[in-house]
Parts: sequence; C-alpha cells; structure tokens
Amino acid sequence: MIESKSFRITNKDFFQLLMERHLRERWWLYALFISMAVFHGLKPNKIELDWFFLIFFIFYPLVFVLQIYRHAYSKANKIFFEERYFQIDTKSIKAFMKNGSESTVTFDNLIKKGELKTYFLLYIAKNQFIFIPKSCFKSEQDKAWFVQNVMK
Repeated sequence: MIESKSFRITNKDFFQLLMERHLRERWWLYALFISMAVFHGLKPNKIELDWFFLIFFIFYPLVFVLQIYRHAYSKANKIFFEERYFQIDTKSIKAFMKNGSESTVTFDNLIKKGELKTYFLLYIAKNQFIFIPKSCFKSEQDKAWFVQNVMK
C-alpha cells in the first residue's frame, strides 16, 4: 500500500486539466473546424453561407472553452478543490479529504485509465474520473508501483 502526499488543485489547474482532456479527445473536431474556417476564409466570391460557416467554425470552439471554464470555476464544484491525499493498494483507492470525508473506489469499478502530462486519470464513468497529480507521490518508487499495479 502507498500513501500520497496531501495536495490541493486550483481552479486554474482544474481548468487546464479539463481542457487538456477535452482537446485530446476531440482534437480531430478542432482540426476540422480550423481547416473549414481556412477553406471558407480563403474562398473567393464568398456568399452569405460562407460567412455563416466562417463565423461558426471560429466561435463554436470558443463556446466549448467557455463551458469548460464555467465548469472549472463553478462554486458547485468546490469538492474538487478540497485538500486531499490518497491511500492506494492493489484492490482500491481511498481518498481522504481535509474536511473529514473519505471515499473508496475499487479498481473493479474503473472503466478506463488515462494519463495526461501531469495527471493520472481513473475513470469511474464516461465523464467522471479521479485525478491524481504525478507530483503527489512521496517517492519515485511509489509512482512506479502505482504505474505497475494500477495503470496497467
């Protein structure tokens, strides 16, 4: 069993985590939007529909960014910003919050595991995940144990 260091995520870090996750899942959509915006922007003899598509392909991605920003800075998500630490064994992960609450998730309930630049993600539903900062492990041996026993 390993225990992580206590950590707290900021709104800014949470926003960056959500954006990185979103862009990794939907990069193809944004590539399509950019290519279509370039196509309609460089097209000679534009008609009204071209202007509509040009505006749509530029502003639609901004709507996604604003939604994610609103979610990351919402007061309803204050549980994500509580200080916490994890106890991890071969069967489950337990989160202990500074406010005294705790939760346990068995690894049998995980549907997917992922990794970002600075976080490990353990999915318990399609859009619900446990985020574990890579920097929260007390040693490199603990991180290696986690990767070998949980992320594989």
